[in-house]
Amino acid sequence: MKTSQPTTKWEALQQQVLGWVVWPALGLARLAYRLLGKRCTYRPGQVELTPLEPLSRAELLFVRLFPSGLVVGAILLVMAAGYALGLSLS
Repeated sequence: MKTSQPTTKWEALQQQVLGWVVWPALGLARLAYRLLGKRCTYRPGQVELTPLEPLSRAELLFVRLFPSGLVVGAILLVMAAGYALGLSLS
């Protein structure tokens, strides 16, 4: 399956920004599947991973929330460390 080539500079920029957002999220979602011991696959052009084994409702929720929870947790950790060291954001 071929992906369509961008026709304008705006579409090319949109694809590039989407790549910056999607690839790290896919990597974290793959990590979530590995933590659960489940297999998954990725097909180019899709925005999410396809599970190869059935998931329970709780496992599906974990896979969906793990990437964003990890990012939010990292941001909060950096903010707490900055506050503890007496650094300000401005």
